[in-house]
Amino acid sequence: MKLACIVLLGTLLVAPVVQAQMMPGRPNPDHKQTVSINFQINYPTKPDMADGELTRSMSEASRSLYDIVDHECIVLAASLKGSCRLVQMTIGGNAGNRATNNPVIFANVNATFEITPAPAVETPAAK
Repeated sequence: MKLACIVLLGTLLVAPVVQAQMMPGRPNPDHKQTVSINFQINYPTKPDMADGELTRSMSEASRSLYDIVDHECIVLAASLKGSCRLVQMTIGGNAGNRATNNPVIFANVNATFEITPAPAVETPAAK
């Protein structure tokens, strides 16, 4: 058992780092790009919270995630100097550790945005 753990640990330490990168594909005449982002939040709750209170807390967590996604599109548009549009969003959540003294609501969202760059500004040619 110890040998298996040592081999696994050694493999993880020397494994190559994998990075996401854009692969060349068919040219896109609109030059639109997609960006996918995942956000997670945790809300502490009370151990003796009633189901109705728990539902309201989960609703608050969802609302917070919607606000984050809305703000992220604004940030992406400003940062990438173009327009941003939300094309897909998946949101989820659950209550964890309700039997302990540290119950938490876990909520997450995965959002995909489409970024369209602003049109290029043409400058007059020097004569």
